Amino acid sequence: SSFCLESVSPDLPAFNRALGHIRKLLRPGGHLMLIGALGESYYFGGPGVRIPVVPLNEAQVCTSLKESDYTLIRLEVYTLPQDMRVGVDDV
Repeated sequence: SSFCLESVSPDLPAFNRALGHIRKLLRPGGHLMLIGALGESYYFGGPGVRIPVVPLNEAQVCTSLKESDYTLIRLEVYTLPQDMRVGVDDV
């Protein structure tokens, strides 16, 4: 998921349910890669189009993965430098 799972989840319980559903679709030994922005509540999908997303923090993501029986192999969190923030979301 690249900014998709959190944009179709109106809240944390929906995000958790979606992770559980995705888990059932993965082959044994399969992998799920999540890419997103922590703490954002929306991102722009085009001029004047604001797409709401469930704001998540690192602990919530880790807990959600664990509760959905995923094995977290690697988690990388970083902060974009100010000059790379291009105004596509609220973080």
